[in-house]
Amino acid sequence: MFDVGFFEILIIFVVGIILIGPEKLPEVLKYIFLTVRKIKDQFNDAKEEVSKTLNLEEALLDEKNKEILEDLKER
Repeated sequence: MFDVGFFEILIIFVVGIILIGPEKLPEVLKYIFLTVRKIKDQFNDAKEEVSKTLNLEEALLDEKNKEILEDLKER
């Protein structure tokens, strides 16, 4: 997704130390990583829910189509 190399990470780390300070940097990084993890988990949950809903609707459509085909065969 993002093509971030070693030097980009190093620059971000140095800027983080300058802006936040070395004492609070681990705490801020932990908060950022936990927040990103929560966002990813929520996104994955939403994706699974949409997938389940679509599969359910598809199954209902298949069942209805089977009923229609059976009805047509009986005629």
